[in-house]
Amino acid sequence: MHFFNPEKVTSRFQGPVYDSKPREPGFFTRAFPSLSYYLRVYFGTTLWTVIKAKRGTFDDKAWLYSCNWILDEVERTGIHVHADGMQYLDQLEGRPCVICSNHMSTLETYLLPAIFLPRFPVTFVVKKYLVEMPLFSDVMKSRSPVVLGRSNPREDLLKVLHEGSDRLKNGMSVVVFPQGTRCEHFDDAKFNSLAVKLAARAGSFSSSVIRTSSSSADTDFTFGVSVYSG
Repeated sequence: MHFFNPEKVTSRFQGPVYDSKPREPGFFTRAFPSLSYYLRVYFGTTLWTVIKAKRGTFDDKAWLYSCNWILDEVERTGIHVHADGMQYLDQLEGRPCVICSNHMSTLETYLLPAIFLPRFPVTFVVKKYLVEMPLFSDVMKSRSPVVLGRSNPREDLLKVLHEGSDRLKNGMSVVVFPQGTRCEHFDDAKFNSLAVKLAARAGSFSSSVIRTSSSSADTDFTFGVSVYSG
C-alpha cells in the first residue's frame, strides 16, 4: 500500500462486478499462506488502524484505506475475490439502507466497508465484547456501531430498531447479521425479517448481500435488489 493520503483513497469496487486480478504469491506465502497473511495484517493494517483510532483520526477515509489494504493482502495471498450486483447499491444514489448479510468470517467486516464506503457511510450491528476488546475497542467505537449485549433478545431487538433508525435517519447505512453467529453455509431459514423491520421503522431501503464462498481460494459476494420499506 502507498502512504496514506485521504485525498487519494479511491474505491476498488467500481461498477456492477469486481474480480481480483491474477496474482502469484511469493515463496513464503505459498508455503505458509495463513501465517504470511496474518503476520502482514497484524503488523501492518491492524497496528496502523489501532494507532489511528487511539489518536482519534480513524475516520471513514482511514477506514476505507485500511479495508483496501486488507483486500490487497487477501489477494496477495492468492485468494480470488468476486462481487456482483453492485449496481443495486449504485441505484441507491447514496441514500442510507439496511444491509442484511450472512456471516462466515471476519472477512465480511473487512471487505464490505471497502464496497460500501465509497457509496455511503455505514456501520454495523455488533456484539458488546467487540467494543470491550483492549486492542480493538477504540477502532470499534469510532465506527458508531449499534452494540448488543446478546443476553436479552427482546432488549437487543428494541435497541436495533431504535438506534438503527437513528443511524439511518442521519444518513448512515446499517449492516446486520441476522444469523447471529458465523456459519460456514448460508441458511435462508435463519434469515429473519429484522432488516425489513428496521428499514420500515426508518422509512428507508433494505438490501441483501450473500457471501456464497469462503474457501481458501475464493470468496464471493452477491448483492440483491434494494427494496423500499416505508
